[in-house]
Amino acid sequence: MWQSFAVACIMLFVVFLVMGAIRRYPFPSDAVVAPEPSAYLMAYRTSIVVLFCVSLFGFSNLPDSLSYYTKWNFTLQTIYFAWAVKVQWRHLGHATTNLIKMTTEDRVLSTFFDVIFSVSFLVSLVFWTIVLPSDSTITIGWTSVLQHGGNCVLLLVEFALNGRTVRISSLGYTLLLPLVYGVFSWLGHETFHQGFWAYSFLDVSNTLSPAWYLGVCLIHTVFLIGAIGLSKLKWRFRSHADPEVFPTRDYASMQDRV
Repeated sequence: MWQSFAVACIMLFVVFLVMGAIRRYPFPSDAVVAPEPSAYLMAYRTSIVVLFCVSLFGFSNLPDSLSYYTKWNFTLQTIYFAWAVKVQWRHLGHATTNLIKMTTEDRVLSTFFDVIFSVSFLVSLVFWTIVLPSDSTITIGWTSVLQHGGNCVLLLVEFALNGRTVRISSLGYTLLLPLVYGVFSWLGHETFHQGFWAYSFLDVSNTLSPAWYLGVCLIHTVFLIGAIGLSKLKWRFRSHADPEVFPTRDYASMQDRV
């Protein structure tokens, strides 16, 4: 079928986009992060880890449900919050309020957050506007609300309180996530899922499937750009709210490093 060939070509095209974006927008070597000494933030993150783990391992029918993009993202969000607790533990005894030069772990975690933060809104939008209206068998429970909207609210709180900046350097990795999921879904359809597609628009035999695959990958870029805009607004507000923390040369050039 020509659709399968077209989808394969689109996936190859996205691979080149990923490599090009990673090369074109490297993570700044002099990037900084605001310290996170707040015990309240630590408590918040810890409570989110517990809540997400209960939802994920108690009510999500793992591992079968990992065929859904929602579960991929929710799992990554759970990993982020657990990882952020671990990294923040280092900052609890940090006496200074000045910006801190990022370690390698900080950079990886920051990129990780950029991806899961921006993609969470896309997943929620697609679920409520496309997936739910087209499938009358879906039952809405508290876990569905948490994983398709409630998590966005919780991530917004995390975004407002953390010391991180959403950067264009995360573009390649944001495109990589749907690419890997698309390949996984296709391989699963042909092997262990025995003909099952988690979402109807993934079906490569569909005439519009090439457009769906390309559109879904590229719209991730739009949501990342939106997250970058929110990040600029956050730092503009926080610099005025706490002028003693951010009037440094590092912050003055932060916009150039986004």
